[in-house]
Amino acid sequence: MSSTPNCMLCHGTVFQKLPYFYNYQKKHIDILRCVSCGLGFLHPMLSPDEVIALYQLEYFEEDYHCKTSEGTYVEEIATMRRQFQPYLRLIRKYCSQGRFLEIGCAGGATLAEARANGFETTGVELSAEMAEWGRKNLQLDIRTGTLEQQNFHTNSFDAVYLGDVIEHLLNPKEVLAEIHRILKPGGIIALAYPMELNHIIPRLRQLFKLPRQSPNKPYHLFYYTTHSMQQLLAQCGFEVV
Repeated sequence: MSSTPNCMLCHGTVFQKLPYFYNYQKKHIDILRCVSCGLGFLHPMLSPDEVIALYQLEYFEEDYHCKTSEGTYVEEIATMRRQFQPYLRLIRKYCSQGRFLEIGCAGGATLAEARANGFETTGVELSAEMAEWGRKNLQLDIRTGTLEQQNFHTNSFDAVYLGDVIEHLLNPKEVLAEIHRILKPGGIIALAYPMELNHIIPRLRQLFKLPRQSPNKPYHLFYYTTHSMQQLLAQCGFEVV
């Protein structure tokens, strides 16, 4: 597929078309996987304006968990706080206190739980409505916009968390480089992310040539495996522990 761009991660040029596709805004979008490193990505990729348009208030009322939750984000706050507790226990093994930053924090459920466990919390959220909701209702420090727009000082944070966020980022390398800059020496980054393409069903669809149109909007721009994520983190200066 010579017309495709080089792989963001390894600069590979040979790709496999995966058995899922989107029809979005009158545009057919495939998912390609790099044969060399395994990274999956949308093709054609969304534009920055298209990405921003995905995260209007409707997303947090209907789609924020890919329609796997019946309630809205606000209605699920208590559930999300409980669900974050195992992740928080893992984070505290490496960083038990200090300044905690969440990127893509929505209304602040995770931040509220981190604050209740002794962290000094800050969040960054693209949705102005959700950022305002968290500031007003949970009294959280949530900044509106992208991470790069915040201009945080170097060595500002002890821990940075991205929960089901990195797959939504148009420029993951740039965001990780900025996180590396604003983390204190010895600080940690913690990520939770889906690995949809590792399941048996996509493999069977690939084997039997059974393409399927996704019922969701193209929220996930990249599709990671453990190997490709470790490569990405290493390229951005992180050591995986």
